[in-house]
Amino acid sequence: MDQDGRVDATDLRALDSLGDPDPPARPESRFRGLRSLRHSTTSYLVNHLIGSILGITLGIFGAIALGAYLANGRAGRTALAAMVLSVAGSCFILAIFGMSTFATPAVGRAYLAGQQSVVEVNQDILGVPLALTALVGGLLYSVGTILFGVAVWRSSTLPGWAGVLYAPTGLFISIIGLMIGQAQTLGAVLLIAGSGWIAWSVWSRPSSEAVGLRTRVR
Repeated sequence: MDQDGRVDATDLRALDSLGDPDPPARPESRFRGLRSLRHSTTSYLVNHLIGSILGITLGIFGAIALGAYLANGRAGRTALAAMVLSVAGSCFILAIFGMSTFATPAVGRAYLAGQQSVVEVNQDILGVPLALTALVGGLLYSVGTILFGVAVWRSSTLPGWAGVLYAPTGLFISIIGLMIGQAQTLGAVLLIAGSGWIAWSVWSRPSSEAVGLRTRVR
């Protein structure tokens, strides 16, 4: 990026090296310019719309469905509490994802346009209220997944070990993952495995109507 705020071809090629940026190795203004360029791209917006907002929306539907499925079982109260906490935590986290999806590209474009004072605006956005919102959302979601794991383990209709896989996913994704990035990957793998196992168990189980019909035929 030159002194007038324009982005040159070298900056575009440097985007490939931003997976694990090393700020001390670059001048601060150049590092911010490259990071802003990455954040202002269409791929950044699309990735967050699909990977973050759509993902957490599907997670909310999944929590409601799992809570409803377990509501009349042996761990019904635990499952309902897990559903409420998971959905509440997801809503808090969704607010953070929304900020990152739409505000961050706007900040990046403003910085690339030469409005370097927008850095202070961005720091204000990422202040204490946002941090507390993220913390509350992460805690609620983590407790919700743990309770869901307990409810699945105690139920007589779902595989207990699927609940064991599902239980720590909130901690890995929203709490530990903030300090150790690889923990989010582990949490995502456990979430896919646990929820996929639960979904397969539900779909492969014959419905009560079908069981009743076969009983009457016999």
